[in-house]
Amino acid sequence: MSGLARRLQQAASAAGGFAWPDAGNTGIPVGTTLQHVPADVTFGTGWHWRSDTNSISIDSDGVVLDSLDCDGGIYNPTPDGGSQHIDITVTNCRFRLINWTAGGFGIQLGSGSTMSHCEVGGGADGMTFERSTGIESPGADGAANLIEYCDLHHLTHALHTGGYTTVNNCWLHDMDTGQNYGGDVAWQS
Repeated sequence: MSGLARRLQQAASAAGGFAWPDAGNTGIPVGTTLQHVPADVTFGTGWHWRSDTNSISIDSDGVVLDSLDCDGGIYNPTPDGGSQHIDITVTNCRFRLINWTAGGFGIQLGSGSTMSHCEVGGGADGMTFERSTGIESPGADGAANLIEYCDLHHLTHALHTGGYTTVNNCWLHDMDTGQNYGGDVAWQS
């Protein structure tokens, strides 16, 4: 363990406990029932399934996605050449990014968004490298984004963040280190 890691762990222990992010404390909580997109559900309030991009497409601000198991990712288009939709809440979801065709970012969050207890990557079997950055989080215009307790794996890059994004207790592992698609970093900012 590096000196910095040791000091961080000691400081956290002194503050009442610490656990490194791992399979036991990130991702979808045990016992959560998921609806499969697109097999079980193809739309909800403010979103619909797009088979041409293999993704959930965000249609409005303030969308809530909860307890979904999605073959693709989240496509957040810019309506009429404007900004992406904002204030998206994503909780207890899995995004496999299978045949992802909507661009290089698997999850496109708009400003003021929160993503918590989710899993991103791994394809159909959970272990296939997908040629994608897992989460794009611009966090622009002073509207902070929060990404926490997420399990990000088998991706070219896990995160691409802007200046107003906070990432807490996420587990980034099994990234493509160049053998598949030339990925070499887990996090770009």
